[in-house]
Amino acid sequence: MNPSNRGLFSQLRNRRGLAISAVVALGATCSTFGVDVTVSGISQERNQDILNFLQQNFQDVNITFGDYSNPANIPAGTDLFVVGRIVSSSAYGNAANAAIFNGLSIPVVSLTSYVTRPDGDRWNWHSGGVANGGNVSGSETTITLAGQNAFGASGTADWWTVTDAGSGFNAAGTGTVGTGDILATMGGNILAAGWDAGDTSAGGVVFSSSRLLFNLPDSDPNAGNGVVPDTAAGRQAFIDAFETYTPLVAIPEPSAMALFGIGAATVAFMVRRRRS
Repeated sequence: MNPSNRGLFSQLRNRRGLAISAVVALGATCSTFGVDVTVSGISQERNQDILNFLQQNFQDVNITFGDYSNPANIPAGTDLFVVGRIVSSSAYGNAANAAIFNGLSIPVVSLTSYVTRPDGDRWNWHSGGVANGGNVSGSETTITLAGQNAFGASGTADWWTVTDAGSGFNAAGTGTVGTGDILATMGGNILAAGWDAGDTSAGGVVFSSSRLLFNLPDSDPNAGNGVVPDTAAGRQAFIDAFETYTPLVAIPEPSAMALFGIGAATVAFMVRRRRS
């Protein structure tokens, strides 16, 4: 993306700025249109923490869960397609289906590089496979210069504290990402990457809408759940990534909601004064 545009998006993601500008212009407003989110996975129970996170942190989200490894089965009217963490990645190893997924005109998010790697006719968003065993202790995440526009700052960060993953962080991506951006790394591997409409994947596909890769570990490689970031900084980064690359809008913080309320009362008072 053009750097000036990234700067603009960075400003728009400042929720305090959004709250203030909205209050000044219109007072409190609320969305009347839901975002239809389809989440694909093989077990709703093991993806449930992800579904809860989306429902609890974003406005007007309508979630449909199921195994949508065949793109022909994606529900009509889907606004955002998300590949969950607990999936059968081999089900996405189909060149014809990969071309359809990569050609979708709606934003697509993958929460695992097992699907976005090039191996076995998968999506080839990045040029290399997956790397297991990342250590989640301490400040395990490095936010890149490109990532600071999504996450607010570059440098090291602590996004996870989970220690029960059987092989460490299972798994990050490797390689290059075409003309997209690597947003964050773990141990030098791809933790998060993003592509805007018009960007090209490592496999040479020009995306007509945004794409986001945000790798999540699982709590047990054999029977565990997808693990969303479990620190305050990590959860905020997860929210920021979705706000940057998808239509989802975060639920305002309580302080912002209070500011909206003040704005609404002020606007109502001004309207009454004009009418009197």
